[in-house]
Amino acid sequence: MTAPKRPFDIDQVIRRIRVATRPFPKAAMFELADDGFSSPFEQLVACIISIRTRDEVTIPTARRLFARARTPLEASRLTSREIDQLIRACTFHERKTQQILRIARRVVDEYEGALPCEAETLLSFEGVGPKCANLVLGIACGQPRVGVDIHVHRVTNRWGYVRTRTPSRSTACSSRSANTSARARCRDARNAPCSNSAGRWALKGIADENPPWVRIASSVQAWAENSLEARSAMGSGAQDCKR
Repeated sequence: MTAPKRPFDIDQVIRRIRVATRPFPKAAMFELADDGFSSPFEQLVACIISIRTRDEVTIPTARRLFARARTPLEASRLTSREIDQLIRACTFHERKTQQILRIARRVVDEYEGALPCEAETLLSFEGVGPKCANLVLGIACGQPRVGVDIHVHRVTNRWGYVRTRTPSRSTACSSRSANTSARARCRDARNAPCSNSAGRWALKGIADENPPWVRIASSVQAWAENSLEARSAMGSGAQDCKR
């Protein structure tokens, strides 16, 4: 007779991961925020640059662009050629150039040059998906958000911490977790129960020796290093993420 499985202890796992990942550098968007590039526009541009691009390329590329233009107005005054020359080290730089320029011009025309901290607005921009939008809202705006990518989705499902079939469903669960503390059950698209002890996924500003943002980004490392603070800040009830 096999012994019953022990309950999954997320707190113990996160403590171990925090120790294991301590020697590693911060994810790109968080390092840039620490350097002062923490406005919603700067964080959104950094996230666009980071897509399919390594952090060691993203960080200097973003800094090179921000040396010329840090605001939507400044960026809107650059030509496509100028932006492309500044970010050409990143992957798909031609397409990203057009995205950045269009976003800058829209922010100037529609929002008086100040990008609002609104998910609906961020998601309305071409090339901006839930992951980038949530990272911007969490890092730049201090909202309880989490950016879920394939790595966070797969590892947390293997842990049994959530049971979802796609990153978008994991994002839906984490979004509910970040904004409610009622106990309920989370289900995926096929109505299978999804365990999400929640609020543990929430991005939350923490004033300690680390930067005042919880690092849940494009790696399990970034997610894991601050999950404890996020859980403590947001509560521990499982969440309802039914469609």
